Amino acid sequence: MRDTTSNHDDYIIIKNARVLEGGSTVIVRNSNIVLIGSERLTELFSKCASRVIDLGGKFLAPGLIDSHMHFSEYAAYMDFVDLRRARSIEDAKRLIENAGRSLTPGEWVIAFGWNETEFVENRELSKDDIDFDFPVIAYRRCMHVATLNDAALSNVIDRLKDVKGGVVDLKKGILKENALNAISDIIHRIRLEKFKKNAVKAGERLKAMGLTTVSDLGISTPYLEAYWEIHKRLPLRVVAYILPSVLRDYSPREIIRRNSDKFMVRGVKVFVDGSLGGHTALLYDDYSDDPGNKGVLVSPVEELLEIAEEASSYGLDLAIHAIGDRAFNIALDMAEIARKNGVRVRIEHCQVIRPDDLERAKKLGVILAVQPIFISTDSQWAEERLGSKRIRHSYMLKTLLERGFVVAGGSDAPVEEPNPLYGIYSAVFRKSLVTRKEFLREEAIPVDEAIKIFTEGSAFALGIENIVGRIAPGYRAEFTVFEEDPRTAGESIKDIKAFSLIL
Repeated sequence: MRDTTSNHDDYIIIKNARVLEGGSTVIVRNSNIVLIGSERLTELFSKCASRVIDLGGKFLAPGLIDSHMHFSEYAAYMDFVDLRRARSIEDAKRLIENAGRSLTPGEWVIAFGWNETEFVENRELSKDDIDFDFPVIAYRRCMHVATLNDAALSNVIDRLKDVKGGVVDLKKGILKENALNAISDIIHRIRLEKFKKNAVKAGERLKAMGLTTVSDLGISTPYLEAYWEIHKRLPLRVVAYILPSVLRDYSPREIIRRNSDKFMVRGVKVFVDGSLGGHTALLYDDYSDDPGNKGVLVSPVEELLEIAEEASSYGLDLAIHAIGDRAFNIALDMAEIARKNGVRVRIEHCQVIRPDDLERAKKLGVILAVQPIFISTDSQWAEERLGSKRIRHSYMLKTLLERGFVVAGGSDAPVEEPNPLYGIYSAVFRKSLVTRKEFLREEAIPVDEAIKIFTEGSAFALGIENIVGRIAPGYRAEFTVFEEDPRTAGESIKDIKAFSLIL
C-alpha cells in the first residue's frame, strides 16, 4: 500500500479500493467520510488532499466491531498461561509447571482455556493434576469454571462455605460460577495490574486483526477507574458495560459524564446463568449427559428483575448473559421491565432458545448478541449436552436473521480467539476450525450477512450505529482492509490478512 503526503488541506483520498458498499474511492475529511464514488473523485480532490492512500485493489469494509468481548481480561491474559491449545492434561500440566519456575514467593500461576473435550483423557482438569507447591488457578475455556490446586485452595478455603449460585467440588478442586467469588480479590488485583500494563499492546494487536471497536462486558469499579486513567492511550474504541455493583460507587450521571470517544460506558451487564460447556447454563430440562442437573441460576429471579428496573430507570442499556433456554426466558422477563423505560436490551450468547420465547423476544425488540466462533468450539460436545431435540433450537443464526432480529457478532475473547475472520468463517461455513466438521449447516448465512453482524449489527448493539458500522457520508472514517475479497475467498476466508485503517 502506497501512502503519499503533501501540505494541502485536510482531505484524505482512499483510492483503488473495492468498497463493500460499491465504488472505488472514498473521500475523508476531519476523520469523517465525505463521499464515496469512482476514480473521478481522485481527480476532483487531488489538489486539496493532504494524503492519498492507494489500496491497490484491496477490499474495503466498514471497521469490524466485536460487540461481546472482555478487553480488559484479554489484555491481562496476554501474560497468563494459555491452555487453549493443550490437547492433553499432560500438556496443560507442563505449561503450568514451566510458568511456575519463574515465580517469586507468594505469586500465583493463572492459566486459562482448558477444555476437557479436547483432552485425550476426556475429563476435567483436577487439583491432583496440578499438585505443585505454588498456587495455581486454571480457568476452563468458558471462564465460568476453574480448577485450584491445594496450594491455592488453602488461601480461600474459609470463603467456600455456604456458596449460593455456585458449585464447590473440593475433592477435584473445581469451583463454578459464584464459588469463584472466593478468589476474586486475589485474581482481580493481578488482572488489573496486567490490564493497565498491556492495554495499548492488546489494542494494537486487535487492530492488526481488522477490529476498530471492541467491548468490555461486565467491568467492576477498579476497571472503570483504570479505563478513566488510561483511555487517552487506547489505540481503538472500547464500549463497556458495568456490573451492577459499580452503581454503588458512582452515580450514572458521573459515569456518563466521563464518556469519551475512546472509552464509553453504555449500560449494565447482568448474569442469569453460566456456561453450557461447564454444565451451568440454566435449562428447562436436565442435561442429556448429566441427569438431574438443570444448570445454575446465578442470582434469584427477584434480584435480577430489580436490577433490570434500577439500571433501565437510569437510562442505562441492559446486556443480559443468558445461555440456556430457561435463562433466556428469565432474560425476557427482565427485558420486559427494561423496555418500558425506553432502553435497549441485549441478550448475550442466546445458545438455546425455545420457539415460543423467540417469538416473544421479537415482540420485545431485543438485540441478540452471538459469538459465531462458538459454532466451531462447541460443536464437539453440544449435542451431548442438549440431545437431538434441543440441539435443533440452538446456535441459530439464519433463523434469527430471517425473523428480523438485530444480530450482533462477537468473540467472547479471551474465552475464544478475537480474530473476527474466525467468527465470520464459522457463521458462513458452520465448521470447526480444528476438525472441519459441519455443525447445524442449515443455520449458515452468506458472507455479506456475516460481515454485517460484525459491523452494522454490532454498532447498533453498542449504541454507536450513528457514527460507525457503515461506509457512508457522515460516518467515521474507520475501515477494515482485506487483502482479498472475503465474498469470493471460500473457506480460505479464515486465513485472509486484514487490518484496521482509522483516519
